[in-house]
Amino acid sequence: MNRGIFGQAEKRLGAARKKAAEIKNSRSLDEITELWSEFLTEHSRFFNRLGNAMEAASEKGWFDRALAARKTDKTMSYLMHARNADEHGHLTITKIQPNGIALGTPKGFLHIEKMTFDAKGHIKELRGWDGAPGRKIPVLFVPGEVMAINVMDRGQSYQPPEGISSVPVLATVAVDYLESVLAAARTL
Repeated sequence: MNRGIFGQAEKRLGAARKKAAEIKNSRSLDEITELWSEFLTEHSRFFNRLGNAMEAASEKGWFDRALAARKTDKTMSYLMHARNADEHGHLTITKIQPNGIALGTPKGFLHIEKMTFDAKGHIKELRGWDGAPGRKIPVLFVPGEVMAINVMDRGQSYQPPEGISSVPVLATVAVDYLESVLAAARTL
């Protein structure tokens, strides 16, 4: 194993970990979109550096198996193709789910007597009822989110893994995967 190049793979994992933390902590949906693109690049660079570090035949065989596992893992495969689509494509790889509010009612209808907003667009006052006068209306604030979407890579469509389309969640899952690959590589 080329220890110098292996150290570069470790640095790329550190950079991916940092991008994932920035994604998680950012409040700007546009910034998360940009950070996601940068994260995907670091994710790809990790595998490139790790592959370059594996010089011996036994290490090369191990790395080939790690790459094959990456291609069959639905999450890792999606990330690889999302990075390719982002780097080489002309279409977006995310969508922004805007923030909003949800007004809850078990009765199926809602009567709003008065709703006012402050200068920032937040609900200042909400008065009404849901079929039972005097009952308070539950208000749920739904934060905006950046979601991974189907991507096209070399004429084929790839969709986010089932049940995981949130970019912050995908980044966390990916970092955990990269850490497990690096831990296995250290044992060689």
